[in-house]
Amino acid sequence: GNDGVALDNFGEDDDYFELYNDEDTAVDLSGRFLTDNLSAPTKWEIPAGVIIPAKGHLLFWADEDLNQGPLHADFKLSKSGEEIGLFDRAGNGFAEIDALAFGPQTDDISEGRSPDGSACIRILPSVSPGAPNPRGIADLTGEGLLDLADIALFVSAFTGKSRPADLDGNGIYELTDIAHFVTAFTT
Repeated sequence: GNDGVALDNFGEDDDYFELYNDEDTAVDLSGRFLTDNLSAPTKWEIPAGVIIPAKGHLLFWADEDLNQGPLHADFKLSKSGEEIGLFDRAGNGFAEIDALAFGPQTDDISEGRSPDGSACIRILPSVSPGAPNPRGIADLTGEGLLDLADIALFVSAFTGKSRPADLDGNGIYELTDIAHFVTAFTT
């Protein structure tokens, strides 16, 4: 839940979710659908004129306050967990664009794709409404995946053949750095 981290255009700290456009052009979301029930993909139609900029973020408020503007969805999110989805227009058969299920939520703790647009969904180290999601410390290559390339970069850094990988911040490249890496790699 949102406990004051982000305020809507009426100064309310309603629950929100964010969409990210990974395209190089703006996308008109008008006529597409958002839902908190994947078996009811047409629950709320995004009003005309809602556009998400290229490589941009757009916040939607899950507050059932439709009179507060086009970014206020006609559903609320459950703190105990549920699902959320974005579905295409009727002409495209209401095809799923993106969807996910989430578990119990903690106030002001974000869960999202890290980095933006990637397939990796995780608890984020900080909230970032309207801004890029922070990436994990073990993603040394910056590609948005935790994979063997990150391990290779870490090992080369650990042996002094590349940039440092001092993940615990004590100034020494040691086994605790590997432990930090493995923990981040497996969560």
